[in-house]
Amino acid sequence: MPVLSFRFHIAAPQQHSPIPLDAISAGTGGRRAQLIGYDAFAADRLLRVAFAGRTSTDDLQDPVTSLLRQLSNSQAALPPGGAMVAYFYDVESGRKALDARGHGRGHERFNIPIPRDGGIQDLLAEARQPDRRFDAVICEDIARIGRRSHVSQEIETLLERAGVLLIAADEPLITSGKRATQPLTRRVKQGVSEWYVLELLEKSWDGLSTHSHMGYNIGKPPYGYLKHDVPHPIASRREQGATKHTSRPTR
Repeated sequence: MPVLSFRFHIAAPQQHSPIPLDAISAGTGGRRAQLIGYDAFAADRLLRVAFAGRTSTDDLQDPVTSLLRQLSNSQAALPPGGAMVAYFYDVESGRKALDARGHGRGHERFNIPIPRDGGIQDLLAEARQPDRRFDAVICEDIARIGRRSHVSQEIETLLERAGVLLIAADEPLITSGKRATQPLTRRVKQGVSEWYVLELLEKSWDGLSTHSHMGYNIGKPPYGYLKHDVPHPIASRREQGATKHTSRPTR
């Protein structure tokens, strides 16, 4: 009986990501590597990175501290050969629709020691230009791009179409082009980010409702009532001199 022999050909490792089905159907097959920005990791060129930051409000937190932390963490996560060349950030809620984002002037109320090239709209506009200054965009985490999943994914898609890679400092950066696990990790984080904000809003509202049903008043008493201080129900707060108040009719 003849002996059958087999020869196996081991292909060289791919340097770019495999072509996805949507790229094939769109006829862009060979350009997928360029579209997602992995060519920017070539060993013989500098990886130019733009910083994307966001802090929610200018009255309940310190935007200066938050943005400096975001920039520091983003700089620490830059890949070898990466350099920060542009800075885009906003002081606004991440739950806004994309067309409402990046138009505020809240940042002007603070002395933020970070050069500012604009907000999210300016970043997207420059990304579409052939002479843009950056190859990739980095944020501290994907929630800084948007608190609603569809908004952050829309921004990510717009950057991808422009050939700009979106990097999150707290996600593994794999430059070999093997990226199948990265979208899964990012989508989970985007879902968690949206869930976190909604749960916080719901529980805050429920807490205020319960607080009112217990007879406590927040803010100024309504017309026809007077403020009446009562001991704070939490012992540590009572020791600090804190009180709560209810409202009593003036008559």
